[in-house]
Amino acid sequence: MNIAIYQTVNAHAPAIHWWLANDSRFGPQIYLGKDPLRDTPTTKDVIGTIVQEMRNPSSESITEELYEIHQESLRKMENLQTDTGVSYCTKEYFEYGKTFEYPVWSNYFGNTKNKTASPYCDKLIFAKSKKGEDPMFYITQYAYQGFFGVKDVKSHSELWWKDHMFMDGNTVGYGMTEKWKEIWYAKYEDQCIQDFHDGKLKYMWQLNQSHWDLFHCLLEGKESIILDYSEEKLLARCDDTQVLVNQANRLNALPENSLVVEIDWYENPNIILDYLEVSNSPELTSAVALYKERFLKVREAYNKKFNASV
Repeated sequence: MNIAIYQTVNAHAPAIHWWLANDSRFGPQIYLGKDPLRDTPTTKDVIGTIVQEMRNPSSESITEELYEIHQESLRKMENLQTDTGVSYCTKEYFEYGKTFEYPVWSNYFGNTKNKTASPYCDKLIFAKSKKGEDPMFYITQYAYQGFFGVKDVKSHSELWWKDHMFMDGNTVGYGMTEKWKEIWYAKYEDQCIQDFHDGKLKYMWQLNQSHWDLFHCLLEGKESIILDYSEEKLLARCDDTQVLVNQANRLNALPENSLVVEIDWYENPNIILDYLEVSNSPELTSAVALYKERFLKVREAYNKKFNASV
């Protein structure tokens, strides 16, 4: 039984994957569980990630092969056109994971290219976010990841275009990718590195938003952006409700036998296990309790920092 945990906005698909893969029946594990309020290179008063994708085979317990297979599944998810309601972006990944009793796939960014398609699987769990939850997950899971050096700044830019504009070893996007790379590396990378040295560029979200600014600028036929690292820009992104409209459209197109779970899935994880028709285990019981403890801490910190009520 191949299990896909799918989200179309920032949500809890990685958390459910991490939870399941604590039990050796499920896998492979592609995430790390972490304490929420951790230090960064720039400040200690920051909200840290509690479930983080493993991207470094040299220093984390993920092989280069698994990392590449999962990343390619995400690239195909975003770039592989399908005329049906199924995206076969997960096919090679599930083939790799067949040594597990229950292979599990999830995404931590992006959507299927066909807006009404779902990832190929036997059981589909859809992680749904409500208003206010999408920005909370973005900010707590990704936004405040700090940069430790110039290498981090450079690698994040390469990861960005490879995540979104690369598939089967080639750039995709009908020339958009090469144009983006040409302009970014000619006009903006050196400035970002200098801004890092000057203490202006500190966090992942500041660079990530700059990448997307240039992408959307090119779509509009323009080639120039302003590098804006202000927290106001982050908060403006959090007010974008169009992502929830897109999520609603995806929900309407889900296969009938799918399971939709919300942010508080940890309160009754047996709903997921019953849907999968699998038994609980000590490993799952322990992992969900740990996730709940960490999640409640990070949600409280987020609400306090941003005067929110998620």
